[in-house]
Amino acid sequence: MNEQLQLSEAIRLGAMLRPQVKRSYFREGGSCALGAALESTGMNVSATTDREIAARWPICDQLVQCPVFLRPYLDKLGYIIVELNDVHGWTREAIADWVATIEVGADDAVIPTEEVTHA
Repeated sequence: MNEQLQLSEAIRLGAMLRPQVKRSYFREGGSCALGAALESTGMNVSATTDREIAARWPICDQLVQCPVFLRPYLDKLGYIIVELNDVHGWTREAIADWVATIEVGADDAVIPTEEVTHA
């Protein structure tokens, strides 16, 4: 059994450390949802890349639908987390609650082949 923190748990723990910010993992004494997750694990947050986040939490690469904009396509969970934090203004705790619903079904999830490419 994997003893590593689930992404939702890491977001919740990190959210207790500093206020929420947008458009950066860390800025002005705050953190975004993914920044909170990183900080809760002790990762070197100043040098962390999207690839390292996905290596720690592979679920970040799972294709999901945005719970706000029900688009005709899916996107990576990591990108949707950023969108919920930066665009839709969700709290990190609300994002963690939503991520937890994805984690529950992650073992049984069928991942479609359609993916959005980000430049």
